[in-house]
Amino acid sequence: MSDVLKNSIKQQLKALFLLGCCLGGLPFFNLGVVATEDEVPTFFSICVLAPVTCNWRNVWSTLIVEQLPKIGIGIDVYDATGYVNIAPRVWNYPGPYPIPLYAEGGFDLLFFTWYWNLDWNPYGLFDSSSITPNGDNFYQYSNPKMDLAITKFISAPYFDDQLFWGGKIQQYLYEDLPQIALNYYSILIAHRANLEGWDPVLWVNDRCTMENWSIPGQSVFRYAVPDTFDNFYIYDRSYVCSNKFLAQIYPGLLYRRPSTGRHQFAPYLAKDYNTTDGLTYHFWLNPDVRWADGMPLNASDVVYSYEVLANVSSLQNWVWPHPLLTNLSITILSEYELEITLQTPSVCANNLFTLPLIPKHIWDSIPYADQFVQANNWAITQPNKIIGAGPYYLEEYDNNTNIIHLKQNEYFSSWNSITPHFTDIYFIFQNSQEVALNALAAGEIDMLDSEFFISIEQVPEGAAYTKVGTGYVTEIAFNNLHPILGTGEACPIAGSASAKHIRKAISYIAPREIYIAEVLEGKGEPGVTQCPPIASIYNTSLEPLPFDIERAKEEMRLSGFEYESSHPSYVIGYTLPVFLALLSLFGGTIIFLRKAKRRVE
Repeated sequence: MSDVLKNSIKQQLKALFLLGCCLGGLPFFNLGVVATEDEVPTFFSICVLAPVTCNWRNVWSTLIVEQLPKIGIGIDVYDATGYVNIAPRVWNYPGPYPIPLYAEGGFDLLFFTWYWNLDWNPYGLFDSSSITPNGDNFYQYSNPKMDLAITKFISAPYFDDQLFWGGKIQQYLYEDLPQIALNYYSILIAHRANLEGWDPVLWVNDRCTMENWSIPGQSVFRYAVPDTFDNFYIYDRSYVCSNKFLAQIYPGLLYRRPSTGRHQFAPYLAKDYNTTDGLTYHFWLNPDVRWADGMPLNASDVVYSYEVLANVSSLQNWVWPHPLLTNLSITILSEYELEITLQTPSVCANNLFTLPLIPKHIWDSIPYADQFVQANNWAITQPNKIIGAGPYYLEEYDNNTNIIHLKQNEYFSSWNSITPHFTDIYFIFQNSQEVALNALAAGEIDMLDSEFFISIEQVPEGAAYTKVGTGYVTEIAFNNLHPILGTGEACPIAGSASAKHIRKAISYIAPREIYIAEVLEGKGEPGVTQCPPIASIYNTSLEPLPFDIERAKEEMRLSGFEYESSHPSYVIGYTLPVFLALLSLFGGTIIFLRKAKRRVE
């Protein structure tokens, strides 16, 4: 790629992001062909559908709309709108089916963002049986090989099988391109430079206990958060700032092994476990485990915890939604031995067994529906009730200053081979980014939560930062029944192979690296497939496509489209309607990237 082209894209990405921050809605408008050094003919035109709820995605959709004419794809309509208008065209299309093209009430091409955690599960998205309205496969993508791979994957109880079939699924997505992954998002965590023993990916996913954390010569750890604490009930995960400190109190039978590339599951409160059929799991509890008040943890605590989980999942608040919870049976074999039996084998089984356990002797007198309120009351009046078997317990909550004090569980080291380095941990509310950064610079805070959304240049001298991948993936989703983009039947060389070439051409015109550097300030990675790099089954053998307009044109030629010349295009220009539509919104509120929420809504 020439320096001229790189600089042009960089300058326009900055401008696009600034304008994109103003987008609260974008009207319908038609675009003409963008003139470059060589006039490119318009082979066919499509309609682009894009949500306006995310500034970062706004930049992508506007940029791709400007790029498509460079390879001969015209834009009839660029519909940047809200989800209330998008859903009826896509996953909530009312029928009759299949979902048609945009002009008939469906869609051609959609910009979309997914959020995934460590357990990416494509079931319901790419299997033929889940094509809308039967499931969430609004792509209307169908491939018998994919169907087999997904069937094998979702019923694989062993990690090696999950890794194999998950890799196959990603390979098919990479080859078929029913969707194009543009980029994965990362977040920034600022912390003391000598912090050791933590796993950034697990921490971001609220799956990390802190017994391995250490700062030489320090027995107290202080963590700053930007929001107040509104939840002390482990089975309600809807309060983001509470999840990390509650994870220190309430672990599960299994946990994700930290500091390993795949974060595989391993016994935690369970001493050991096994399964021979992927249906019945045999658990041996560690008889030395004690709750933080000294009472032993036994099989009845496990049964009670899973009963609570199954019941509170029906409450209004989002609480560990897990379909397996209401379809399992538990048999107590002895005080420290039990079996958990599922109805069908599931790739989610091990994740199910990481769900946190609560002490029955504290909670069994509290009705399920009252436990959320009771936990919040206890946090203020009786914090000794907020205990689990984890490395820490709640010592005190000051609801005036919004400071949580966790104390080391003296019984933890009796069953775990690790004695936590920190005796006391404080989660401290800081009401502004500036206050938090000053506290980090002064040594009063050891780590800042990622929700402060700081940039690299804001990290104080002497402190450090870590960029951590998230499960956010921005993609271009295709209607795979589109006669050109999907089936290829209307291409000069008719057939599905031609449609793949066109989708691949669109992938080549996405300047992923430049976008990440300029818009995200380096906080991201180029997209490959919908599976994010943090997922345990991520296929590391696949590479993102580079930005290359000439290779994109070559893919178009393979579909039968011919250009009058093959001279490269050097300028990304704005068509007048696009520029005027964006400019008309420029008077709105400008929200800079460093102040933007990382969540892609």
